[in-house]
Amino acid sequence: MGAHWTAATFRVAVLSNAQADFVKVAHPDSAYREAAEKTCIKIGTVVEKRVAELFMFDFEISGIHLDNDKRKKAVSLNVKLLDLNNEFLYGCHLPNKVEKTALPDHIQHCFLLDGNYIQIGGLYADTPDDLVREAAYRIFLYPNPDQMWCLNELLECRKDLAQLVGYDSFAHRALQGTMAKTPDDGLEEPVVYEGYICKRCQLIQHLELRVAELEEELADLRCNRELADLAQVSFRDSVHP
Repeated sequence: MGAHWTAATFRVAVLSNAQADFVKVAHPDSAYREAAEKTCIKIGTVVEKRVAELFMFDFEISGIHLDNDKRKKAVSLNVKLLDLNNEFLYGCHLPNKVEKTALPDHIQHCFLLDGNYIQIGGLYADTPDDLVREAAYRIFLYPNPDQMWCLNELLECRKDLAQLVGYDSFAHRALQGTMAKTPDDGLEEPVVYEGYICKRCQLIQHLELRVAELEEELADLRCNRELADLAQVSFRDSVHP
């Protein structure tokens, strides 16, 4: 059975085990009860092995195997990473503001007025006026120095944490245990050039994530089929030796 397991695969394994457990207890035919018991043992062994692997993986990425000083540093980096992540996500939803004079008079009423400033907290995608949408897009998505600093700190913290627990980069740490296994060369981290994330890299990363999602769904289907085959073979061999 493949090593790629997800929450959906675990649910199927647990459900299959529960069904076999019911047959083991309730079926009137002793052959079926015996087959169900063997199936429970086989599925349980596979699941327990995978759970043990996940525990070991969690221990490794958390830094629990490190010496005392490095473990304290890992804890500190994890706390910092959590704070930076929350700060960055919070900042993504904050509005940008510009002076009213920066926009034509006839569209100023479309936005939130704040004294001599206009606040824009979204893309106004549903607005029929092209100029309003353009102004909202340019202003709301205008690069924010504080956000860029936070993002750079977040990426640097991810790299430090990954290297501390023995990985080349955060991408290697994040992809451990997945179908991708290791990142392709040049795509470990977003490329930041003069304060801007490379648009090409953003597109590549978006496509990579979508491919990873599709691969995960395919892996789920394969694992589910393997579990079903395992249960079927176990029943067939036990009932018809």
